[in-house]
Amino acid sequence: MSALRSVFTCMKSVSRSAVAMQSSQQRIIGLGLTGQRNLSQVAASSPFNVSRSLTQKLLGSSTYLSQKRFVQTKTSTGDTEMSDFLRNEIQAEKESLKATGKAVQVKGWDVQTEDADITFRKKYGSEEIKVVVNVNHAVDAEHDEDATEQGGEESGLTKMVCKPNFHVEILKGGSTLWFNCAMSPTEDMDHDEAPEQGGETYEDKFNIEEFSIYKGKLEDKTYVMSGEIMDGGFYDNLMNMLDERGINSDFVSEVTDFATLYEQKLYVNLLENLQDIVKKN
Repeated sequence: MSALRSVFTCMKSVSRSAVAMQSSQQRIIGLGLTGQRNLSQVAASSPFNVSRSLTQKLLGSSTYLSQKRFVQTKTSTGDTEMSDFLRNEIQAEKESLKATGKAVQVKGWDVQTEDADITFRKKYGSEEIKVVVNVNHAVDAEHDEDATEQGGEESGLTKMVCKPNFHVEILKGGSTLWFNCAMSPTEDMDHDEAPEQGGETYEDKFNIEEFSIYKGKLEDKTYVMSGEIMDGGFYDNLMNMLDERGINSDFVSEVTDFATLYEQKLYVNLLENLQDIVKKN
């Protein structure tokens, strides 16, 4: 496992630019349809019933239908059309939440939420561990592996997923070990190119972007080491330290599920607040 992580560490600097270019290309290509119906037909038949969830299934990218404005051809106020849109959008998102089922749990962690922030806390011996997540600007569309068409073939639909960056604070003996981490993009998970070790492969679902140690609080003058220039062995040991404390790929998967559901609830709450404002005279 250590040797494999070292190989990934050496490849990160080279692959990051390629991934960024590929991601940009996918977002542009994503403007085309992945569904069977023409998007203009959907919009024309029901311009206020294209929910965020449905739009993502059709577009397959983080570009929303609302970015292309429709010219009004009938006499109507902006507030009236907004009210119609909000009513249908809220209904669609609430139905989506009901279909999701019960709340997602992150095992072994105490969870606290405040607006867009999610904080996970636990103790590890004498250490106090805190993981802080912010769901803003972290939602994108991913291929929905659970969605299938008739005949068992993949549908090609996408789903909304929140994969936020996060930082870890480990308070130990008066000092804080600080890790700034980023979840690995799905396109990075290429099993065909992964090196083998003992007949097995292992892929971390997150990367350490930065590391630092401080007392008190992290300041601008505090030295922070970039993950891109870390020695491979040092990087592996840091990952193993996190793994021993329960911060691993399983944890990241649970955080992703929790953040996705939580962000959707925040989105619905924002729409409801706007709806109340629009209704006021």
